[in-house]
Amino acid sequence: MEVTNGNWQKSVGSWSYQNMDKILSTEPIPRIHDDSDVASLPDADWVDRDEILDLEVTLKNNERYTVRKIIDATDTDGWIVLRDNKVVIEQYFGTMAEDTRHILMSVTKPLTATVAGILMEQEKMTTRGEYMLEPDKKVNDYVPELGGPNSGYKGATVQTVLDMRSAVKFSEDYLDPTSEVREMDGASGWAPRPSDQSPTAVKQFLSNMKLASDPKRIPGCFEYRSCETYVIGWVCEAAYKIARGTDMSFAQIASQLLWSKLGAQHDAYITVDEEDTGGFDGGICATLRDLARYGAMICGGGKSLRGHRVVSQRWVDDVFKGGDAQAFADGPRYNELDMPGGKFHNMFWSPSSDRNVVIGIGIHGQMLYINKATGTVGVKLSSWALPEEAWKGGWKGFSALSIFQEIDTHLTRSAASKISAGVAGR
Repeated sequence: MEVTNGNWQKSVGSWSYQNMDKILSTEPIPRIHDDSDVASLPDADWVDRDEILDLEVTLKNNERYTVRKIIDATDTDGWIVLRDNKVVIEQYFGTMAEDTRHILMSVTKPLTATVAGILMEQEKMTTRGEYMLEPDKKVNDYVPELGGPNSGYKGATVQTVLDMRSAVKFSEDYLDPTSEVREMDGASGWAPRPSDQSPTAVKQFLSNMKLASDPKRIPGCFEYRSCETYVIGWVCEAAYKIARGTDMSFAQIASQLLWSKLGAQHDAYITVDEEDTGGFDGGICATLRDLARYGAMICGGGKSLRGHRVVSQRWVDDVFKGGDAQAFADGPRYNELDMPGGKFHNMFWSPSSDRNVVIGIGIHGQMLYINKATGTVGVKLSSWALPEEAWKGGWKGFSALSIFQEIDTHLTRSAASKISAGVAGR
């Protein structure tokens, strides 16, 4: 069967997610460096991997399964857990391998936000000490197309958009063919355009967005909208051009400022539309290990495993601090999210009141888990048939999150037990 933009998410599963460069137009995000600068990921030789797989996990519906059962039952292509920058467990299934680049879906969003965070620390070439990107500036200060008289983004600040609080009208209902997310998919080339009148490119789509008129949507509350990340990627490109006078694509900027400093082992790539606008919301494709290296960088306060400063400690601390809790609670989908005490900030989720843990979530079963207090990073890449499947880990299930939390707790208990045994033996 021929795989096209009309069927790749529906019927061909894991092959599509591992071969996006054979289906859609893409642009590389080069690592630039040679193999000598790859950040090593040694094994944690003190871990019993069968013990990890046999751990029992309680899901949010109170059902209990072993880690092994959940991994087998949730269309997992590959998963990995790091503890103190060492590999606790790593598995691949089907055609997925260590060098396979898998689409990250919305786990792309934290990476896009990280590029924005780096630009917030990069000074312009002026005598006034301005930064390339200022969080309190309006997005239309950088992108005039977002400032039209009828634009829903007119006056929205960069930080407002990073926190998905712009109040533009946008439905994220993946199964509704009339929703804005499906229209945006058509504009991006991810799917056929819904009609001949639909936008032909993402920037055209964004420029025509309106404010929501639904009275249930409190102005400034959090609402999950993938279009927000597209705006941030566009703003990053514009801010770089204003500061440096050079046209660079987001992929080139991300390569220079992020991917080349992670110690990544492979180039990443990103899907692009017919105007070469990147899929800033979900189109980055990377290997399991390289995404874990990114997670380790965030876990390590913005320094890569090779010791390179990638993004500031200040910005990373702000990520873990999280956004406005009331804005999150006021969101129209708060009760569906089942994240008491949660927040959303800089495109990262805080899934509970624990301010040491942030996650990235992508449809069809993608997750990045980071616990800075324990030094634990987890990545799961999957190929669910549906965008959200409750017990597999959709808005309510979060089975991958439950797995990573249980393993995290188990490793902490094991470490404490070893320390206790060592003390007792002296």
